[in-house]
Amino acid sequence: MAKANLSSITSSVLVLLFLLLSHICLAQIEGQSSLCQFDKLKALQSNRQVKSDAGISDYWDFDGEDLEELNCAGMSVVRHTIYQKALLFPSIFSSPLIYYVLEGVGLHGSVIPGCTEMYESGTSKPSQYEEEQHQTVREIKHGDILALPTGSANWIYNYGNVTLIMVAFLRVSTTPPHHHHHHNHHHTQTSLNGNIFGGLDEATVAKAFNVDAELASKVQKSSNGIMGDRIAYVGEDFHVLTHALMIKHEQHRRLNSLEKTSCNFQLRHNIDDPDQADIFNLEGGRISIITSSRLPILRTLQLTAERGVVYDNSMMVPHFTLNSYTLLYVTWGSGRVQVTDNHGHKVFDGELKIDDLFVVPENYVVMKEATGRSFEYISIKTSDKAIRTTLAGRVSVIRGLPDDVVAIAFGISREEAKRLKTSRVEAMLFRPSTTKTIASTLH
Repeated sequence: MAKANLSSITSSVLVLLFLLLSHICLAQIEGQSSLCQFDKLKALQSNRQVKSDAGISDYWDFDGEDLEELNCAGMSVVRHTIYQKALLFPSIFSSPLIYYVLEGVGLHGSVIPGCTEMYESGTSKPSQYEEEQHQTVREIKHGDILALPTGSANWIYNYGNVTLIMVAFLRVSTTPPHHHHHHNHHHTQTSLNGNIFGGLDEATVAKAFNVDAELASKVQKSSNGIMGDRIAYVGEDFHVLTHALMIKHEQHRRLNSLEKTSCNFQLRHNIDDPDQADIFNLEGGRISIITSSRLPILRTLQLTAERGVVYDNSMMVPHFTLNSYTLLYVTWGSGRVQVTDNHGHKVFDGELKIDDLFVVPENYVVMKEATGRSFEYISIKTSDKAIRTTLAGRVSVIRGLPDDVVAIAFGISREEAKRLKTSRVEAMLFRPSTTKTIASTLH
């Protein structure tokens, strides 16, 4: 019996030593990236705003002043507010990005480099749209995410009766955080209005498009391009071929072999569908996680999307993400968020409210608690294989450790260690006031 107890204690000490050494190794790695160690975190405010005739664009720039957290995460954020019957001009991004539709409905068009037209009207009857051709156009609505690869040209049209609001998360850099201050990383966005051709010779533009000089001149001198508007009204006379329209005219459609190739990426997924929640607690809330297994293009983007809804008076267990930063944008309600670094130092304890942007560095422990009717957010993680580790609950690290290891690590009795491990029966979300916390109820 004594040998068995000695063996158990020896094993526990070895496990504890392993954990200690792992912590030291992690600290050494962090020492190499000390530029991205934070004594205090904060909710981030947009650093610039661009107003157009038909909308507003708010920017949280990668290299913006007082936005060091975004610099370390290698991310930028843009929120577009698009009024009714308005068009967000086509832009080519030098970075992959994920859009999330906060409010409204609309049309989204994307042009993937190297792919030809996917939609052709090909109607048998003459019309003003006869032989129209363009790449994929899809309808978008609240809760949709759109994953877009580097170099794609994207435009958005609001055909609804309410304002369309979308948040874009751009992956500006995949360089490890401690290298960010040693290299220049610039996200660029090219708007396809008149300005892009303004510096070219008129005759050259005419030859490139095989059009007359008058049309080339109009393209170069577009008033939209001169004014620099990113969002403009287009009125009722706006027509594109959508997927739904093509289904109605399938008998007239000329099949394109490219539809079966990589040019036909699935770019959209509705992350707000409660029926597809990955984690659900009747009283606590729900979490939906979109990885590359559901949306394969995320493997190329190296991003993961998460949608969280924490019900009133409910909480999430403390957890941390090992291998990625987390950008959290509050979409509704308010919540208390607590964050500590891996040394146990508090770096944030405050309330986040609607439209706040917050960055949680990798390996920082975070806990969320709804303070209003609910606390809802969309978050983007900077890895397509983000690893989240929970510290309390049914599937937590603490739950998986032997009782003696927990007792020695925290300086508590074996009985207290058992209660600490088993009292929280939920996996991720819970409401404290209605949850049994007595370990004996599990037996």
